[in-house]
Amino acid sequence: MAAHGTQHCETTTLGVLLRHEGIDLSEPMLFGLGSGLSFIYWDSKAMGFPFLGGRVKPFELTRNLAAALGLELLIDSDHLRTGHSLYAEAAALWTEVAELIAAAGESGDEKHLTRAGAVLHELSRIEREAMGALSKL
Repeated sequence: MAAHGTQHCETTTLGVLLRHEGIDLSEPMLFGLGSGLSFIYWDSKAMGFPFLGGRVKPFELTRNLAAALGLELLIDSDHLRTGHSLYAEAAALWTEVAELIAAAGESGDEKHLTRAGAVLHELSRIEREAMGALSKL
């Protein structure tokens, strides 16, 4: 099943899969039905210029499209479960880092920053492992 007029990997993949099942929708239609348009303006001191984005996060379009078309979306992947589990663990650690930095600011005690550094090192390992698992999807 050939992809035609493709602009983006997610809508291209969805189009091919849906055409295989007898649903032939254009890529712009898939993008629209999947509520693919979004907006973000992020001006961070860490970046030399603001970031401007206009698309929803990956896989959100797929979920939205399945809901709009009344399709059941089944996700069964060990890699996805592993990635989710690791990111859930990382989320708790990010909270711990924020609390440690706040404690350091309130107390002036550098032991909190030392601990935050150790947690950030662990976060780096966990997020790298999570990305490795998710890259296998």
